[in-house]
Amino acid sequence: MSIQAWYSKLFSLKVDLVGDYAGSEFFLLNGDSLLLHVFENEYLNFDDGLQLLHASFLAERFLHSLKTRNCNFGVVFFDSLANACIPAYTELSAHSKYLFAREAIIQHFEHALSTTHNIPLRRFTSPWDPEFSEYLSLTGAYFWMAHDGALNAKAVIDTDANPKLQEHHVESQTILRKTIHHLLCVGINTALLNDLEFRDTKIMARVVEANKRSDEIDDEPRHNSSNLMTTIELPDDLEEFNEALIELSKKLSPREVLIIMALVCMVKTGALKKTPDNVTRIKATILHLTLVKHLKLEDRAVRQAKHDLEDNKFLSLLAEAALDVLKSDGWTTTMGVSTLEEFDLADCIDGRVLLATITNFTVSKLAFDDSIKEDFAALLAAFQEACGIEITVDIKSSGMANGGISQKPHASLAKVSVLPFDNPVFDKHLKDIHIKVKKADTADKNSTRIFQELSHWHNHKRLLAPKAIPVVDPKTARRLERRTNFLMADMRDYAVSLTNAAGGILEPETILSQGTAKETPKPTKSKQQQNSKSGKSAMRTELDTRRQKQLEKSHVEWIAAWKTKLQSIEIVDDQLQRYFLAKEALSQLKNDRRSVVEPEIYCYMLHCAATAWKLAALKSARAESPDIAVLIWSISLKLAALAEGVSTAIAKCLQITLEALHLPKLPLSTTSDRKLSFKFVELSPTAELAIPNQSSTLDFQLKFAGPYMDRNIDSEPDARVTGFRPDKWQRRVLDLIDEHKSLFVVAPTSAGKTFISFYAMKQILQEDDNGVIVYVAPTKALVNQIAAEVAARFSKTFKHGGKSVWGIHTRDYRINNPTGCQVLVTVPAVLQILLMAPSNAKKWSTRIKRIIFDEVHCIGQADDGVVWEQLLLMAPCPIIALSATVGNPLAFCDWLRNTQQANGMELEMVQHKARYSDLRKFCYQPPKKFKFGGFTFPKPSIRLGLDDVPGFKFIHPVASLQNRSRGMPADLDLEPRDALLLWEVMTKHQTKDFPVDDTLNPQKNLPEVPRKVEVVAWTSKLKDLLLTWMAKPSSPFEKVVHEFGDGVRSFESPTSQESIGPFEKYSEYLPMDFSTTEQLTYLKETTLPLIASLNQQDALPALFFNYDRSACESIAKHIFTQVKEAENKWKESDPTWKKKIIAWEAWKKVDAKKAASSAKQKPKKDASTDEKMSKEDRRREDSQDTSAFASFDPNDPIDGFHMANTKLMPKSEFLEYRNDLERRDIAEWLIEALQRGIGIHHAGMNRKYRQICESLFRKGYLRVVIATGTLALGINMPCKTVVFSGDSIFLTALNYRQAAGRAGRRGFDLLGNVVFHGLSSNRIFRILSSRLPDLSGHFPITTSLVLRMTSLLAGSDQSTFAIKAIDSIFASPRIYLGGPEAKHTVLHHLRFSLEYLRQNDLLSEKGTPLNFAGLVCHLYYTENAAFAFHALLRGGFFHELCEKVTENPDEVIDQLMLVLSHIFGRQNLPPAFSERRAEAIKQSSSIVVLPNLPEDAIAIMRSHSRNTRDLFAGYVSTFIDQQVKEPDVYLPFTGQKCGGTKSASSVKSFLATREPTKITSPFIALSGHDDSWESISDLCQTVRSGVWLEESAIPHVGIYPDEGDAPLNAYLYDFFRHGNVKALEEGNGIRKGEVWFALDDFSRVLATIVTGLTNFFKLSSDADIEMLEVKGRGAAHEEEVNFQELEDLSQAVALGTAGPLAFKAEENVPIQPVKAKKEKVMDSWDDGDDDSSEDEAAAEDTSDADGSVVDDDTTRLHKVLKAFQLLRGDFDTKFKKMWA
Repeated sequence: MSIQAWYSKLFSLKVDLVGDYAGSEFFLLNGDSLLLHVFENEYLNFDDGLQLLHASFLAERFLHSLKTRNCNFGVVFFDSLANACIPAYTELSAHSKYLFAREAIIQHFEHALSTTHNIPLRRFTSPWDPEFSEYLSLTGAYFWMAHDGALNAKAVIDTDANPKLQEHHVESQTILRKTIHHLLCVGINTALLNDLEFRDTKIMARVVEANKRSDEIDDEPRHNSSNLMTTIELPDDLEEFNEALIELSKKLSPREVLIIMALVCMVKTGALKKTPDNVTRIKATILHLTLVKHLKLEDRAVRQAKHDLEDNKFLSLLAEAALDVLKSDGWTTTMGVSTLEEFDLADCIDGRVLLATITNFTVSKLAFDDSIKEDFAALLAAFQEACGIEITVDIKSSGMANGGISQKPHASLAKVSVLPFDNPVFDKHLKDIHIKVKKADTADKNSTRIFQELSHWHNHKRLLAPKAIPVVDPKTARRLERRTNFLMADMRDYAVSLTNAAGGILEPETILSQGTAKETPKPTKSKQQQNSKSGKSAMRTELDTRRQKQLEKSHVEWIAAWKTKLQSIEIVDDQLQRYFLAKEALSQLKNDRRSVVEPEIYCYMLHCAATAWKLAALKSARAESPDIAVLIWSISLKLAALAEGVSTAIAKCLQITLEALHLPKLPLSTTSDRKLSFKFVELSPTAELAIPNQSSTLDFQLKFAGPYMDRNIDSEPDARVTGFRPDKWQRRVLDLIDEHKSLFVVAPTSAGKTFISFYAMKQILQEDDNGVIVYVAPTKALVNQIAAEVAARFSKTFKHGGKSVWGIHTRDYRINNPTGCQVLVTVPAVLQILLMAPSNAKKWSTRIKRIIFDEVHCIGQADDGVVWEQLLLMAPCPIIALSATVGNPLAFCDWLRNTQQANGMELEMVQHKARYSDLRKFCYQPPKKFKFGGFTFPKPSIRLGLDDVPGFKFIHPVASLQNRSRGMPADLDLEPRDALLLWEVMTKHQTKDFPVDDTLNPQKNLPEVPRKVEVVAWTSKLKDLLLTWMAKPSSPFEKVVHEFGDGVRSFESPTSQESIGPFEKYSEYLPMDFSTTEQLTYLKETTLPLIASLNQQDALPALFFNYDRSACESIAKHIFTQVKEAENKWKESDPTWKKKIIAWEAWKKVDAKKAASSAKQKPKKDASTDEKMSKEDRRREDSQDTSAFASFDPNDPIDGFHMANTKLMPKSEFLEYRNDLERRDIAEWLIEALQRGIGIHHAGMNRKYRQICESLFRKGYLRVVIATGTLALGINMPCKTVVFSGDSIFLTALNYRQAAGRAGRRGFDLLGNVVFHGLSSNRIFRILSSRLPDLSGHFPITTSLVLRMTSLLAGSDQSTFAIKAIDSIFASPRIYLGGPEAKHTVLHHLRFSLEYLRQNDLLSEKGTPLNFAGLVCHLYYTENAAFAFHALLRGGFFHELCEKVTENPDEVIDQLMLVLSHIFGRQNLPPAFSERRAEAIKQSSSIVVLPNLPEDAIAIMRSHSRNTRDLFAGYVSTFIDQQVKEPDVYLPFTGQKCGGTKSASSVKSFLATREPTKITSPFIALSGHDDSWESISDLCQTVRSGVWLEESAIPHVGIYPDEGDAPLNAYLYDFFRHGNVKALEEGNGIRKGEVWFALDDFSRVLATIVTGLTNFFKLSSDADIEMLEVKGRGAAHEEEVNFQELEDLSQAVALGTAGPLAFKAEENVPIQPVKAKKEKVMDSWDDGDDDSSEDEAAAEDTSDADGSVVDDDTTRLHKVLKAFQLLRGDFDTKFKKMWA
């Protein structure tokens, strides 16, 4: 297919390149694409000029933006793509300007990048150049950043005037896309440079995935050739040319040499005729060089003047000649050695200065100061010498001193002034910001008629004081209690599946508060009491003796019970089976019996293993059975570790066994002489029993027994911890918690971080009944798990009602009173709302003693990271920040420490680097043919890992280090056998120059019985040596890596695989089709063989990670279908089954007859009769006539056709889960899949389903779960194996470590398996060797946050908590993670954010929120969209639009939906969409491209944008005046200084220059721009350096096409019109897995607006709390289904009553009947459609809060509310059909 057809089918995702995708991974930037992006810049002038320095500045600014975000990249240019950098709409005559600029910038970068930033820059002939392929392999680029050649949506090609323009565009676009295709074919994704946005520390870009290509293009790559025929060539005498170059280079700068030699070429080749006009142009060009050298940069912006067309042609000709000079061999030889300071090509031509110089040369007075005059004369002489012609110029001296008189700069800018603002809390932070304040009587008035008329009753009305505590009637209270009990029971069921650190069931600990426990004074002892002391002592001695005898008796009984168990075990013949039975008995042993019975059980297990080893020796099968020897050694280590209960007989058995196998002796202390209950196997230290093929016992331990090594790291008992002995680093954490310090804990998954949180919780619970600890989790699934674990761990009795140990609060649901519990588990957004709620500031917020931030690395996420950052800044108490995956822990700790110090708290970091359980990595190749015979439940295996299993190939971690330049990740873990293999291979390949020191020999480095910590230390030394080899190209490093990696690269699929089970004889081998390149199809077809292999190796349970929600469901459904179809075929074929069904049918008939007969004949029993029957009699009666068919259900999965471990759960228990799910409308196939042991877990699944999935997995019933990355964030679902199922751009270094950490969890598995399925070896190596990304933050001081802080301050009456929260944010010297020391920037931004709120009537002079401030605050999560919405509301647009909502509702809500689609949930269409727009719309019911806003709305939005633009221009101006001292004369990336020292006054008689700009960068001013801007986007893109100004931080929404280059996606408006989800996927390009979330987000916006407008009439003081209950229709529906039996509850309790009631429970208010309130906040999605609803009544109510009747404009606002209610109802009705 054609390249354009192929490209149109590609799918892309927009991601944060740094935080969510590549981190610090190396990538390649296509320089030609960068220059195309630069040359397309609307501010760059190449039409009537050649502003090369401006272009260089734009290119450097882009590179600077990448580098400041910690990007690691190289730049690549291709000769074949030269013309592709020319914008499509450029006239052919101007092409030479762009080609010259390209070459000049490339050479500028070649000299600068490697010296200033160590950025590699390479040039190749084409993307298909073999040298480029080699370079790709060498660098291991993570992705490719390039332009796709799509036209800017606003660009127009005039094909009528010049048809060749279209031809140039197609040719350029084709080669750019062929380059993308080529890179995708070699597995490198492409990030589109022309759809990229820099947003604070993030880089949001659209990424095209390599695995999405499904077609190859037909045509061969065609090199892009020039559209401009070259008319200039170098002079014939190249030797003379080169000599002239050399001579000029000795006395002139590179730019002077270049331009003079270009003029020489033009003259000598005849391209420039020697006419008087041309001679003038030559003189002017040389003078222009002098002016560029001497004039200050800010004074070079010349005024626009009309130029002769011939002058512009001359400029193009000069560019062409200069290009030829730049490409000449002589230039490369002569100028290749220039240093950065000398190499000034980035500013060699200023086209506007040159054209102005040509124009003025003959009409203006040539009078300059001496330095300009002398330089001009020298350049003129140099030209004459090189060219051989004589040119004279008469220049007079201006008589001015060097530098001249500076112009008065910036006169065009008005003095900045602001509205009065007087608030002591903010004023102390703003004291150093000096701005003129307008007089109060000149302050801006309300600018719109609608708002002026409303202002008389709302403008300065404060929030009403809270009224009496809301109460509810007894009936509703009972329903509330039922709901709470229902949720509590649900949580208890969930908690049952959780386990403690030892893998046992959690048992609640009763907590007693120290604050409430009073010490009882000890009474003084009398003499008589003292005399009786000796008598009591004797009694105690006698009592102790009795207890000892009873204990000894118990010991005898326990041993007797073990003997009885032993007899049942001995019945089994197989020794290993006996071992597993004994192991099971040990796991069931009660704690109090362990010290007595445990040693003997271990000894018996040793006996079984030793017997099996002896039998293997007799069969000469020891070499094939090293696993038994490993098992013997592991049991020996456990025995040696026992502190008590070991008898002399056990010690003797152990030593005999170790001697027989020639294993090292282990010290063992004995405490008894008890004889064994069995006869230990006879062993003798003969050669036959020794472990064969081992050079030493140490090698054996390293190679095979690594997982069993002692893993303790300075572990010691600690009274603060029960159940295990904490390591040293864990005890350090406990000490810091005891000292009430803040902590940042970095430790890998499975290291043991979890208990830290529970210790801190217990501490708070013990202190008193009032303190609160908040646990913040990133996902609702983790919230649910932590709360369940808290519930299972702690219980407490409170003195007063309304209190609880724990509570959950998310937007979706709430359990227990959030402000009445002591342990609140929540998500970041909800905690922020609670802390920002004024009603909490004086009570609840001040009670918080500590906040735990789990998975704190989520601060780096593009979506929610800013909320984490804001919470960390304003935390009112010590914190605990936990993470396993922070790439820059020291830098992050420094930032955290700064934030904590601002609040007067100390923070310390505790870092632990070693995992407890090792991970072993494998790649999987499916068989070429597969026979599915069902599943056989595997026997327990003593083998760990998947080594030597067909289809699996072990991956040594060092194999991943394929690229030297990428280095080695700090957390590259090697298990002991990996380290031994590395030492052996390095020793094998060592050379004289690169030896392996003998001290690294494990025999000399490690003790005879090494511990894991000692092996880790040895491994670290090996890795250090490998790093030194890695840094030296001549080392044997490559040989080492290839020895490990070649086997993985060459690994092929096994010929066949058979899954053994009941279907075996009915199934046949089927070939596996690997021809498809569509990833999902491949995964669906090959996952079942993988599961079958894991099952046979006892490597289940397993978690399969796929980062696409719909793919998770598709794979699971396919597996389920395959297994079910196989079962159906077996049922059709198996005669035994058919007979069973016939017998069952017959039994049913007989049973039915018996039941009928029994009902007739059986006399009725009365109660007295029943009482006379014993329990045994009743049991016997109930069991009569039972049959095996009584519990038989032919629809149940047959053993062999499911993966569920049915032994661990009775059928009745699963049926309860089934009933729960059926009540919640869960799809039947999902429930059946669970029954067969297959689950799905992602954020889009029903909450109850996810809970059940987690519980079943933890209980061992569910053995396969296919999940997205949400499951990896701390969820306790330990497994034996983690499978990465397919590739994804979300499979990053961070997500890999999070997900892989689920395998081999501490206390469950000694070793975890990690399997890569459907990934290339290169991709696997990339993932394993990737570094964790550095955490970077966001600019957190948004305008919405400022408004919310003022609301908190005013609403809480200047509470201490509110003041502290504000102070903590603005006192921090480093306001955002990854940002500069930007305190002054923040404070200026704060002042102008306050000014914005003042100007928009949201804030009073004293800082009191006004008018619609509450609604804007509650839309905070939409950030700038909330202010755009407010602009339309304040401007009266909605009032006008909704005027006819009653008469014409359909038209009104359609327009309303259109407007909201422009404001909320905005998504731009891809740049290339315009090419297929007509076809896309034709094939879809969607209009795809969002229609323009109504004209009235556009007018208001433009006015708002203008005012906001001017306001923030004032911010920049003020900041420059007060903080910026350096001139803006340095290129942003290379730091090269530009311009001279003379002001424009020195040439004022010759050049008409503009006044210097103050705000606009002087580099941009060179293209004719001043301090005026069309839009906010213009202001942000043109602002000078030294000022932080980002469009995302300014409260506005751009209007297309005024701002933004790409049209908006109409997906919301389309869905509202047609309700077709499929059309959203196919037409609008919304991913299937994202549709529900996108629609639910908008539904939540509608709910917020409706509730906010309703609250506007109520003026409720609890509006913040009430808003916590607002949710989207999708989330609300799930909750309704979850509590279907309580569905009337939400109708009975309005948000205005139930919400505040829950938050007042701690005051123990009695329940009283009250009158129903008329006003009610919308809670149910049906409210908008119900004419009788209370919200509808509120919308119709025209009375003010005091009962007075208000004017017509108030009624109009009620109509606005009504319209939004109708829109919400209509939208949610369509949305509901998604699951109806």
